[in-house]
Amino acid sequence: MQGNESLNSAMRESGLTQAELADKVNAHLIRAGHEGTVGDRTIRNWLTGKTGWPHPRQRAALEAVFGCTAGELGFSPPARRRHTSNPEENPVRRRNFLTVAGGTTAAVMFPSPVPRLRWGPPTSSGSAAGWTP
Repeated sequence: MQGNESLNSAMRESGLTQAELADKVNAHLIRAGHEGTVGDRTIRNWLTGKTGWPHPRQRAALEAVFGCTAGELGFSPPARRRHTSNPEENPVRRRNFLTVAGGTTAAVMFPSPVPRLRWGPPTSSGSAAGWTP
């Protein structure tokens, strides 16, 4: 994890501390009709590089505070994930899924005869043998 030297330099040039930058970003967010939830920790995450691409509203506020783009402040958008049209499937997982799905279907379609065998066939009185109410 690398620090964001561009943002650090911009803060030094503007004479802003982390708390002061948080206040300015929050003021911009509030003027735009959003909650001002940026604190010292958020600024620290930006400076250390832990957060490499702030939330869109925060980016807009930062750009307004410093008068330059987020890219010029050392931020870069995350790389897009490539979606393959035919992802490889793990054959073991597919086999396990089919086994479980087949077993579940069979259990529903063919219930166990154990309860019927346990109580025996119905008697002429309509009750099962061995059971009395």
